[in-house]
Amino acid sequence: REGQVGQYHPYYGRVPPEKRYNMDQIPMPFVVEQGTTFTFEDDEHVHVRGAGSESLVKRQFTAHVFINAAKEEVQAKGYIDMICRGTGTRISRLEKQSYNNNVNVRFQPKAWVDRNVMKEIATDFVQFKRENHGDDHILLICDNLDAHCCEEVLEIFANANILVWFVVPACTDLIQPIDAGIGRSIRIYVGHALDKWLSVDDNLDLWEGNLSAS
Repeated sequence: REGQVGQYHPYYGRVPPEKRYNMDQIPMPFVVEQGTTFTFEDDEHVHVRGAGSESLVKRQFTAHVFINAAKEEVQAKGYIDMICRGTGTRISRLEKQSYNNNVNVRFQPKAWVDRNVMKEIATDFVQFKRENHGDDHILLICDNLDAHCCEEVLEIFANANILVWFVVPACTDLIQPIDAGIGRSIRIYVGHALDKWLSVDDNLDLWEGNLSAS
């Protein structure tokens, strides 16, 4: 309806880029970068070591990402929810205190965004939206994941003036910016961080020993 979302812009319509958000999931297996290797400048040989167990390539985490389409850095907003495999009951309080404040850490037996997890994510996103956009309407673009289509989730968004728009099925890799490139960039970044961690001898010993996913 006229004036419901905001002032009309001849190019962007009633929803400016900073109020257009995309959400999507990125599967994060324990080994996130297997297509490349790394070495040090003084090495005479490059050693490529593959995963020693099929369990390593199973999904251990899912990153659920929100980003907007703002071009100006000051208006660019977004954050990540990290859904971890398991229940989280064995995670120590000290470890939880070390979590990055910009990442919401959640647990689900299969590290997947099911309806219950999505309701938690939606509730937190509403708080994020109100802190950044008040009562203004914003657009949220997503795929047809069952948890996204859940009536309870849609109601949480609707009550906060968040307009949900579903993309055409089987086209998310072409339409959604997370699928189109940002998701891969996050996976590569995490893979490089893992490589850096493994360059420490003590950590490499853990990796080749009995290091568990937790």
